Amino acid sequence: MESRIFYQKVQEKAELSDPLSARRATKSVLETLHWRLPEGEANDIEATLPPELQKVWRGNWGMIIAKKLGRVDKYDKNQFLAQVRTKLRLETNEQAEKTTVAVIHVLKEAIPIGESEDMLAQLPGDLAHLIKAA
Repeated sequence: MESRIFYQKVQEKAELSDPLSARRATKSVLETLHWRLPEGEANDIEATLPPELQKVWRGNWGMIIAKKLGRVDKYDKNQFLAQVRTKLRLETNEQAEKTTVAVIHVLKEAIPIGESEDMLAQLPGDLAHLIKAA
C-alpha cells in the first residue's frame, strides 16, 4: 500500500480533519507499537512497509540504537494508549483508542496476515485484543 493511501485511510477511519493530523497520528501509533515489539518482529513488519512508512516506523537514530540494544517497552493497553494520548496531546483515552484502532486497522491492511499474527503473539492480552479488534 502506498504511503499516501495509508495516510488517507487513517484520516478517514479516525475521522481526522486534515492529512497532517493523519500523518501525526500514524507516526505516534507506529512508533509506540514499534517500541512495544522485539527487534526481530519490528524488523519483519518494517520490511513489508513502503519506504516512507519504514522511516516513520523506524523512528530516529536514538530509537534505532536503543532497539538494537534490545529495548522493548512492556506497555499494556492503558500504558500504550497513554503514550499515544501524550504524543498527540489528546484529551481522553477514548480519543487515543479511536486513533490507535484506526492506524492499526490500516497497518493490518498493509502488512501480510502472517506478520499481523506474529505481532499479536508478542503483545499482552489486553493490548493484543485491542489490536486484533482493529
